[in-house]
Amino acid sequence: MSDGDGAGGQQTWESRLLDRNSGLRESVESLPEFIAWNEGFPLVEVDAESFWIARGDQLMDRDQMIVEWIRLFRPGLLKRGTENDE
Repeated sequence: MSDGDGAGGQQTWESRLLDRNSGLRESVESLPEFIAWNEGFPLVEVDAESFWIARGDQLMDRDQMIVEWIRLFRPGLLKRGTENDE
């Protein structure tokens, strides 16, 4: 699992979102649907960090992949988690 620090040691928006929503990251990571979907993307190692190649040629860390899956398949999970983000 990604530590959420990504490139340059800064947290991504996706990491911050998942950090604010206790248990969401772990819940999605354990879903067979997410695991099967995530395994369909090539995995590369860059500077001892794991990234998946998605959207053609974009490198995405674990948290970005989790949020992408939620956006595509379970958007209601994000709506509940972002109600106070105004």
